[in-house]
Amino acid sequence: MLNIQDWQRVLDIWCWTGKYIKTLPKNINLYWLDISEKMIEESRTKNPDIPVQYLVWDISQWIPFPDWYFDTINCAHVLKFLTSQKKLEFAFQEIARVLKKWWTFVFTNNHPERNFDWEDYELIWSNNWNQSENDMEIPMKLHKLSDYQDACSNAWLKAEEIYDFKIDAKLQSFLTPQSFSKVKGKRIIIALKLIKQ
Repeated sequence: MLNIQDWQRVLDIWCWTGKYIKTLPKNINLYWLDISEKMIEESRTKNPDIPVQYLVWDISQWIPFPDWYFDTINCAHVLKFLTSQKKLEFAFQEIARVLKKWWTFVFTNNHPERNFDWEDYELIWSNNWNQSENDMEIPMKLHKLSDYQDACSNAWLKAEEIYDFKIDAKLQSFLTPQSFSKVKGKRIIIALKLIKQ
């Protein structure tokens, strides 16, 4: 969905540990923004040879970049932590401000139809996943599709592609057998590709 080219300036909001960087072109101008200094440090440690500009920042605040600065913006599983429509709309407006006209903002988040939460199934955490119980207690909001539509209309963004992701056999290895049978076929993630108008 991102379709990143070599020459682009790319902002990755909430980079985590930089696990997606191996899939990106080598000659891009990459910026990572994350609220967690620990995640930034870990991404630096895991990717010491990749030129990335890092910034510890809260997405619910003004984004410290000039207008029309980025060609592409990625935002993976962050918007659920914006717990009000006001915060969501502000984030979209700021993302649109720093995005070049006719360019792309892609985000993934919990699906609006998701009817289960962390407690309803047991994940098999991998060794490189550094999520603690405290992380699980961060307040989250399950946004409706209309929440995103309203945020888009107030930020000069237009949806170009929408994808639903269901729990299928590809995700079976991340779940216990009992949990997989309970949530198989449920919509878990929504992904939207937005274009700045």
